Amino acid sequence: MAAAFTGIDHCMIVVRDLDAAAARYRRLGFALTPRGIHSSYMGTGNHCIMFQEDYLELLGVLTATDANFARLKSLERDGEGLKELALAGPSADAARDAFAAAELDPLPAIEFSRPVDLPTGPREAKFRVTRLPYNRLPGLNLFMCQHYTRNLVWLPQYQQHPNGVTAIAGLVVAIADPAASAVPYAKLLGTSVAKTADGGAKVKVGRAEIHFVSPAMLAKQFPTVQFRSAPAMVAALELITDDPGKVAAHLTREHVPHSKAAAGAVEVPPEEACGVLLRFRRK
Repeated sequence: MAAAFTGIDHCMIVVRDLDAAAARYRRLGFALTPRGIHSSYMGTGNHCIMFQEDYLELLGVLTATDANFARLKSLERDGEGLKELALAGPSADAARDAFAAAELDPLPAIEFSRPVDLPTGPREAKFRVTRLPYNRLPGLNLFMCQHYTRNLVWLPQYQQHPNGVTAIAGLVVAIADPAASAVPYAKLLGTSVAKTADGGAKVKVGRAEIHFVSPAMLAKQFPTVQFRSAPAMVAALELITDDPGKVAAHLTREHVPHSKAAAGAVEVPPEEACGVLLRFRRK
């Protein structure tokens, strides 16, 4: 199964107002791609925040369709947040086989596109995606994204960020039983569950990690943070930056509330980042 997945392709932050979310993330020091509009039946639009090998996606529902019904209901019930994780791998079909072998009931693969404006003229970025039913795994919605046109997604002009972020380091998932919840992820990814010093559990996803913690552990780790969503949910996103001090200086200039954490990391509370706490740290 591990051969079907090589790591994280991107993290999807689902937002109510795409323009407001884009303005918020620019203020946090990210360079965003122009708004993209997906195939009409998807009913969604996005801005991407591109790193060296992975990226963040701010996704908004522009028109209600059958394809985005679950996302709309999640927004209504739980609000904005990092709700979906796209895995990288060789193909959406291989991912579907791996999901099926893990008895996760994958949905049929879908294909869609979005236009990309280049100096040489308009092009179409094309994708093939295999998804799981919403909430099939605890705490996080998984899918696999196959890129037919990587050169139209990883554009160099959008990969340099004022805050110096270069990669996704991992996610913190708050959930009632961290050890048990990590098991299906480890099985799917062909790895093992590692116990952590705080009593949680970690699973490797390529170069990144998913850290599962209980609500009590979450409260201890972030004692001053008010999370609006209730577990199970993605509480925090960890990002690699070349200099956390540069991040702090940028946030100070932009009057963004933030705090210093262990080992010099800088944290932005979820209300400033569309429902997910951001932690900027060194590699």
